[in-house]
Amino acid sequence: MNKLLIFLASLPLISLCQVGSIEGTVKDATTGELLINAVVQLTPGQIGTVTDFDGNFQFSNIKIGEYQIKISYLAYQDTIIKKINVSNNITLQIPVWLSNNKISLNEISITATAKRDGLTALMQLQKNNQGIGEGISGDAIKKSTDKNISDALKRVSGVSIQDNKFAIIRGLGERYNMVMVNGIAMSSTEPDKRAFSFDIFPANLIDQIFIQKTATADLPAEFAGGAILLKTKNIPEENFNLFSFALGYLDGTTGRRFMKSETGRIDFIGMDDGRRNMPQNFPETELFQSMNREQQINNSKMMPNDWKIEHKKFALPSIQAQFTKGLLYKFYENKTWGNTISFYYNLQSKSNLQFRSDYASTERISEYTDNISKQSPVWSVLWNSALQFNDNNKLYILTNLNTNTENTIIKRSGSDFEQERYVRSSSIEYNENHLLTTKLGAENTFSRVSLDYGIGYNYNLKSTPSLRRMHYSKNFDELEGIPYRAYIPLGSADPYRSGRFYSSLNEHSYFVFGNVNIPLKQKSKNEKVKLGFNIQKRNREFDARVIGYIKANPTIFEQTLLTLEPYELFAEANIRESGFMLNEITNPTDRYVASALNTSLYAMYDQQFYSRIKLNLGFRLENYTQIFNGIDYTLRPVDLNEKYISVLPSTNISYDFTSNHKLRFSVYRTISRPEFRELAPFSFYDFSINGNVTGSPSLVPGYINNFDFRYEFYPGKNQIISVSLFEKKFYNPIEFTFINYGAGSKTFSYQNIPAAETRGIELEVRAKLNIIHKSLSNFTWYSNISVMQSSLDLKNVSSYDTKRSMQGQSPYLINCNLSYEPTNSKLFIGIAYNRFADRIVQVGTVGYADTYEKAKDQLDIILIHKFNNKASIKLAAGDIFGLPNKLYQDINSSHKYDPGNDLLLQKTDSQRSFSVGLQLKI
Repeated sequence: MNKLLIFLASLPLISLCQVGSIEGTVKDATTGELLINAVVQLTPGQIGTVTDFDGNFQFSNIKIGEYQIKISYLAYQDTIIKKINVSNNITLQIPVWLSNNKISLNEISITATAKRDGLTALMQLQKNNQGIGEGISGDAIKKSTDKNISDALKRVSGVSIQDNKFAIIRGLGERYNMVMVNGIAMSSTEPDKRAFSFDIFPANLIDQIFIQKTATADLPAEFAGGAILLKTKNIPEENFNLFSFALGYLDGTTGRRFMKSETGRIDFIGMDDGRRNMPQNFPETELFQSMNREQQINNSKMMPNDWKIEHKKFALPSIQAQFTKGLLYKFYENKTWGNTISFYYNLQSKSNLQFRSDYASTERISEYTDNISKQSPVWSVLWNSALQFNDNNKLYILTNLNTNTENTIIKRSGSDFEQERYVRSSSIEYNENHLLTTKLGAENTFSRVSLDYGIGYNYNLKSTPSLRRMHYSKNFDELEGIPYRAYIPLGSADPYRSGRFYSSLNEHSYFVFGNVNIPLKQKSKNEKVKLGFNIQKRNREFDARVIGYIKANPTIFEQTLLTLEPYELFAEANIRESGFMLNEITNPTDRYVASALNTSLYAMYDQQFYSRIKLNLGFRLENYTQIFNGIDYTLRPVDLNEKYISVLPSTNISYDFTSNHKLRFSVYRTISRPEFRELAPFSFYDFSINGNVTGSPSLVPGYINNFDFRYEFYPGKNQIISVSLFEKKFYNPIEFTFINYGAGSKTFSYQNIPAAETRGIELEVRAKLNIIHKSLSNFTWYSNISVMQSSLDLKNVSSYDTKRSMQGQSPYLINCNLSYEPTNSKLFIGIAYNRFADRIVQVGTVGYADTYEKAKDQLDIILIHKFNNKASIKLAAGDIFGLPNKLYQDINSSHKYDPGNDLLLQKTDSQRSFSVGLQLKI
């Protein structure tokens, strides 16, 4: 404490001193390679430092006078630079070139470990990456309001988020992204389309997110927007315990009435205890459908009466807690075993209103208001472990289990103009999502040849154990006192208005991989070949049961039952001859089994010319086989066996004008394949869009030719200014499109369009604001702006708007972040702004306009104060504008919302969030 007081008291005197600075970069005198962790000593003063990941060192605020510096690096000759004269307010730039002292690198090993979750490591990766990419560091995520990966992704250049979980990169829909977690390629999390749901991953478990926007041969080639590379918590370098806890307030929810249905004993951890499942002794589909009426009535009584919706007096604040432990064991001869173990938990309740309308052409056919209550438990367990035998041999296992569950209740009221009825309906839906990723691998170095290889396993479970829907109505011309009546059909069930839906998706994915890096010259790191393979096998099974209530015997049915509430309506006493019974309409189309095998081989060549030009050439061969087995409505088997062999070249070139100025050029070919259900030639009902979706067996893979050009300027440490140009030419791209409107329901499907092109420009700036004025040295500005445009070949394709953009593409995206963090201060303040422009979410057809999501602005503010090196408090405010999300049909094809002409389909309230959190490290 006394030292601290002396230091604070001396600050005014320090500020009066005349001081200057010395900066420099340390490089290999022969190759020009940047030398990391070189020791730099300043005398007099005996001050020391080491070079960073750009080979830079810096001595700031040193008194004017004459100095000398000594630079040391293992396997290099020490260098001393004398008579360095420091002047007032002058920064001297000292280039340093070290000569190799002829000690063989086979005899001495040099190892540097990066702080992977830091901004410096991210900037180093971005600068030295073979291709073009951007990302966000774990440190930046900690200094944000982000709860999951989908929140964090929207802060990366050219990225926006759709439906709060799907990533749109460079204006390209979710199907054009590829996701890897710790080097493991992830498959789709959705049962009916190619998409990955990023809300399943807590942001706090991630060290780094990097989006590779250009292809290299060692990456899977199934992307066009970008390859999203996630790295979970790293292996520790020390023992530690880290605990954090936060409470959150959601405007419009916390402290207010909240709807809730019957729950299980372990709902709070996002897992059903079995009470929502189909009763254990309930007959299988074929047996139940073959029973007589009396038998079906008796079996219908087995179904639980779980229809009651209660109103809690108030919703509790959101809770977020995390515990992370680092364990490092050291053995004989410097062997180490490091472990990172982390547990994360979040529970949030949310209530909001949603306005919905639907139209046939431009005639309104329905108008509803939905009152929605949703409770979402999220938890994750992580164990990353590595056994380091020596600098050349390492064995590791990376395991992560994530659970994200949504328990949603909707009460709807409004008008059905087509049927001339007032409507009152309800929905109780429970969706459980689990994702397990495991990777066992090893890294070995022999001489200067390095190997990494391993095996892995992914498991994805998406379960809806019970979706219950109930529908009541009464005619427009009925008097106000006339009660609403339940819709219970005759003969055949209508589970979307009075029934139950059960579904389960299980996918197992197995893979094996191997890579080898081979320097072509014994004493040069500037020329090398990388070879590798990857084999991934996916097995998927989807199963559903569709059950609804009908009138058991219409001739003696008691009509007065229809005015009862659902929990009274389906009481066991009313499951009888003169009441209700279950009717199952599950079709063979509600189940499918599919598998895919992708065998990949690649070769990649790296060459550096004159220390300034870097060339990366690669070829990737992918042999992809997809098998789909199902049954259509006519009970005919549907067996699809598709095989594609693709040769996918890539070229990446970079030119360094100086150590801070770089040009990049990339040309490469990638692919987009149809997903399992997209190929299935039958219909299924999608509750989220209130319509039927039909697969298309005629779909073929789409190929994309890509061109990228980029200029990068690094004005200082952790600073960048870059401009990127890109163009993509699509052949047979796949789009999700509206087909027709008939018999009171909408139908959507997938189609190849002949061709499309998209092009754009991206600007990224990360800079200290002392470039404007020295008084702003504690402020950092980060922004990225993307402008995109596309054109489509729609000949022989039914389209409402022939000049529309590609599905999911915004014409522009804006992300801005201003942060204040004084040097050696315990305070951080950040303001983040995000905007996306209007974009197509559903492609229309002749007579039915395209559906757009309206542009939206979002503003977040965060404050972090550190009390010491072991404790900090975090205050955050999210979505301060609280603007609603809107979907509309673009009737006049203006590509922006025009209230006078366009049709508003959906308006969902957004809510401001406020949280306070505490973190302790011991």
